Amino acid sequence: MDSTEYENDKKSCRKRVVFRSEPGNSVNPEGAHVILMKTEVKIRSEIGIESPARSKNIVEEYVKQLKLDLSGLVVLTEAASGNYIYTPLIAAIADARKVIALTRDSRYGKARDMTENTHLAARYFGIEKKRIQIVESLSPKIIGKADIVTNLGFLRPIDKQFISNLKPTAVMSLMYATWEFREEDLDLRECWKKGVPVLGTNEQHEVLRIFDYIGHLCLKILLEAEVEVFRSKIILVGDNDFGRNIVRTLSAAGAEILWVTNASGGEVKKLGGTKIGCNLKELSVQNSLRNCDAIIVNAYPDRSVVIGKYGDISSRRLKKLAPGTTVIQLNGLIERESLDMLGVACLPTKEPRIGHMGWTLAYLGPKPVIALNSGGLKVGELLARARLKGLSRGQAEQEALKNHICQDFSLAQHKKYESYS
Repeated sequence: MDSTEYENDKKSCRKRVVFRSEPGNSVNPEGAHVILMKTEVKIRSEIGIESPARSKNIVEEYVKQLKLDLSGLVVLTEAASGNYIYTPLIAAIADARKVIALTRDSRYGKARDMTENTHLAARYFGIEKKRIQIVESLSPKIIGKADIVTNLGFLRPIDKQFISNLKPTAVMSLMYATWEFREEDLDLRECWKKGVPVLGTNEQHEVLRIFDYIGHLCLKILLEAEVEVFRSKIILVGDNDFGRNIVRTLSAAGAEILWVTNASGGEVKKLGGTKIGCNLKELSVQNSLRNCDAIIVNAYPDRSVVIGKYGDISSRRLKKLAPGTTVIQLNGLIERESLDMLGVACLPTKEPRIGHMGWTLAYLGPKPVIALNSGGLKVGELLARARLKGLSRGQAEQEALKNHICQDFSLAQHKKYESYS
């Protein structure tokens, strides 16, 4: 699966909303309140945000906690739908000089609707319309204006041609942890070759605590799949950083959690689970799957097949051991076709792309998305300030990394992507 409330004497784009019936004639406070409520109703019905006031409060709180200050900076990001509507709003609330947000038609909605919805939400948030510019295509001129570029969906792939149009001091912020990096989304080698600083977002930062939401995401998915969790036998497969929070949350909800992991048995026990082995290929591990209620596949960035003909366990073997199980493909690879043929319940119904989650944290609500994207913008702010001081790419990254909200790439990633030949 990315923040400062400004003092009264500090310039900010957050202003008290004054509704006017005619130019120069203020509406009385009661009338303004009625208009505000009507705007909330419209946001709820057209955008699907259940509590606009709560979302606004969450945005302002993260801007405050992170001391996010984008004043003087141009941010290039996306204008999207649902709980991904907030990124340009966060940047504007944080006083960005200009927010340029790319949108386009997608399976999630029409570009026209996302443009209208973003402006509607911005108006409710008290943001001047001119602060956010929404575009449906990117020209070299637009790209060249950006001080901070986010790697969000509509901007991807960020390729060599895109990078060639960046200004010399532009920076790139990954709105997720570096271990989740997908090279098909961003040409990291070209960024570093051109001197563009790139860092990820520390999702475990004490203000963000993004990973703590993963267990609750699994809890929601299981309950909606009619797996009661309490007194249910649930298998967790995979060793990425999400696992511990999944075990902790589901065991606290009363589930029997059996984890296929390289973590020590003692550590798993402290979390409330039981280690049953390191790999699904182990016969003892497979025997532990008997009559389990659900299997959560949480294997990325490992790209080997977990379940299937060429996987750690075949679909047929799984069906024999646990005929009533539900496979939850949170992330990682499984052979869906063979599971479907055998009648094994598998969620989500649409297979996620390689390297992507079956559900994002937006499925829970707005807070984790706002937190993560606020954090990602803070990473961008720190890099941009360092670059504008005249620091080199490497110096800017090291300067930004003094703040623990920024996350560096691994040594293996540096070795791979810093080879320019």
